[in-house]
Amino acid sequence: MLGANTTWLSDMATSFPWLNWTPSFALVRERVMGLTIRAGWAAAAFGEPVVEKYLKVLGDRRALLQRFDAALGLTAIALRQPRLRFEILRDVQSALAREQASDQETRAVLEALLRSVIVALTLPDRAIRETCARGARLIARRAPKTQRALVSSGMSSASIELIAAIEEERDGADIDEQGMFPAILALAACVRSPADAFYWPRQAAQAIGNRWHPGKARGALRLARAQSVPSGATVH
Repeated sequence: MLGANTTWLSDMATSFPWLNWTPSFALVRERVMGLTIRAGWAAAAFGEPVVEKYLKVLGDRRALLQRFDAALGLTAIALRQPRLRFEILRDVQSALAREQASDQETRAVLEALLRSVIVALTLPDRAIRETCARGARLIARRAPKTQRALVSSGMSSASIELIAAIEEERDGADIDEQGMFPAILALAACVRSPADAFYWPRQAAQAIGNRWHPGKARGALRLARAQSVPSGATVH
């Protein structure tokens, strides 16, 4: 979709009020890291015409997952269209600064959103490094045989680390130990690449050997049922 004429997407998305819909929310609410990052990538295709609608979602006192979704979409658009970065960052800061959250958990989530957006938009190299470092740690946990197979697949180390980070079996709305959202940081590494750049090639996929099973589905459904209340280090 990079380089394609996506005017029809923007026209469609701006033709009706956003109540419980955004270009990215259908995937974000599934609470899967890979889907969340790809949701941001897709949101970027809608471009500048949907910025105001995303900002309204972010500024309204909606469920925290919806506001996370809005920050994700806005960050993706700003990264895809660098001329919008300063304006979107300014508006995100303004939208989040206006609110004086009454409870500690909500305040922590909003602060993490702002921190993540600032790093992704002003320090994208840092965001990419941290994303790849997370992927490298995940790869290091794999069996030596799997690591050797990934190296022999012909992929670069950076590509292996990036895809490992994207495909981490983790809630896409998690907050990390640095108080940031890994999904938002990851956008700096992939939002301007073609979609097939962050899927495992066949040989690498066979080496990884991930398979969907009922336990994963139950975990995703459990998270999706608890969208509206923050808990611990995750946006619900």
